[in-house]
Amino acid sequence: MKRIAYSELNAVERWLDVVDPATTEVIAQVSAGSADDVAVAVRRAQAAFPAWSQLPNAERARWLEKLADALEARVPEFAEAETRDTGKPLWLTREIEVRAPSPTCVSSRTRPRSSRRNRITGRPD
Repeated sequence: MKRIAYSELNAVERWLDVVDPATTEVIAQVSAGSADDVAVAVRRAQAAFPAWSQLPNAERARWLEKLADALEARVPEFAEAETRDTGKPLWLTREIEVRAPSPTCVSSRTRPRSSRRNRITGRPD
């Protein structure tokens, strides 16, 4: 069984089962994050913000495009995991849940590779 943990403070003390609703099989376990884990994440985000906010818009856009590309490359993996976690059909998790989790999501449907332009500068990438 796969265990997924995010805790850099201490050893994980508590695990939560991830259950496939179609089979009731425990398919993974995730660490139960603590208030300390949240505090660390908030401090790191606050520490990173000044440098991030000073980057030129075009450079921030390039970083976000790289993130979108990395996420897009793993859509099948994310969709399968979401299907197992929720019991929803694979087509639904792949096309709706994973590719477009919010109205601001940038997917391959809204940024075709052949004509992709930087949203800030308007120039081709």
